[in-house]
Amino acid sequence: MSEPSPAESPAAMALHFTELTLQLAELLLHEMHRFAALHRMDIVHLRALLFLDRANRYSNTLAGLTDYLGLTKGTVSKSVALLEQAGHLRRTPDSQDRRVQHLSLTASGEDVVQRLLTHLRLGDIARCMGMPQAEQATQMLRHVLSTCQRLNQRRAFGICQGCRHHQRTPMGGFCGLTQQPLDDDQSQRLCREFASPWLEVLES
Repeated sequence: MSEPSPAESPAAMALHFTELTLQLAELLLHEMHRFAALHRMDIVHLRALLFLDRANRYSNTLAGLTDYLGLTKGTVSKSVALLEQAGHLRRTPDSQDRRVQHLSLTASGEDVVQRLLTHLRLGDIARCMGMPQAEQATQMLRHVLSTCQRLNQRRAFGICQGCRHHQRTPMGGFCGLTQQPLDDDQSQRLCREFASPWLEVLES
C-alpha cells in the first residue's frame, strides 16, 4: 500500500486509515486463529483468557466477560465451562454477594496467555519501534478504540486508574462509583464500569 500524500482529501485519508486498521486487525486475528488451531482451542477462548488476565474485580465475572466479548450469555457460559474443564479457569464466590462468582486464571491459563502474547510478538514490535514511538502509537490506538466504542455504544473497558470515578486518597485508590477502596493491582486492570474523563468535558 502506498503512503498517503499530504494532499489527500479527508475521504481518501479515511479510506487509507480504514484499510490500515483492517489489515492490522486481520493480521492479529489470523495469528490468533493459527495459535488456537495449534492448541486445539477456539479463538473465543483465547479472547476470554486475555480479558480475564487483565480484568479487575468489577469485571472478572460472567456478566463482565459477556459484555466484553459481545456474545450471548449462553455462548459465554459454555466457553467458561470448557475453559474450567480444561483447567485454565477457576470460579471464586464474591466475599459480599455469594450469587456473584469471579473468574480467574489458573497457572495453566496464565501459561496459555503468555504463550499467545509471545506468538503475537507485539511486545517485540513495540521494542523495535522504541519507547517514544511505542507510547505515541499506544495513545493513538487507545483514542481510536475509545472513539469506536463510543460511536458503537459499547462499554469502554478502560484501565481503572484512567477512569473519571477513580480517586487518589492518602490510603490509596478509591472508586467513586462503588465507594470501595482499590489497591494498586486493581487500579491497573480493565474495568467494565470505566468512564472516560473526557465525558465530563463533552457533557458540560
